[in-house]
Amino acid sequence: MSDLTELARLPVAEALRRFHDRSLSPVERMTAVLARAEAVRADRGGPPREQRPRPLNRRPGSYT
Repeated sequence: MSDLTELARLPVAEALRRFHDRSLSPVERMTAVLARAEAVRADRGGPPREQRPRPLNRRPGSYT
């Protein structure tokens, strides 16, 4: 497992302990989580984040 994957799967309690003792920064953790999300998206054939379709702008209460 890569370092980024390990950081992304780190339990919350352990991440908080590492934040407190400054052996891990929140930026490092978030970078790992986002990298993992992009890897999973690519593995499952999803579109890259930049190419996702935007939702249609509809009036509230309009379902057609």
